[in-house]
Amino acid sequence: MVSFGPRGAATASRPSAKSQTDTRTGGSAPAHTGRLGKGELGTLVLEYLIAHPDTDLGPTAIGKALARSQGAVANCLSKLAGSGDIVQTSDKPRRYRLAS
Repeated sequence: MVSFGPRGAATASRPSAKSQTDTRTGGSAPAHTGRLGKGELGTLVLEYLIAHPDTDLGPTAIGKALARSQGAVANCLSKLAGSGDIVQTSDKPRRYRLAS
């Protein structure tokens, strides 16, 4: 779709992030694509681990699935492991699982 800007120049509009599909998994993009509030990433990571209870997952896989920085996810996983919500099952590579 083409619209005209304030000076008459044509600009192309892009579809919103919610309407784009993820071609790797065939699913829709995550609903949270903007900046998250305090504690929201921890909730998303914990919900993802709850949905995959029998799988050891690392920050890269979780970050890609949630469309979030793997560094931020790694920090979040470390905090969740420290609080006892999840357990670290492997040091290298780092893998985590929901606590029993």
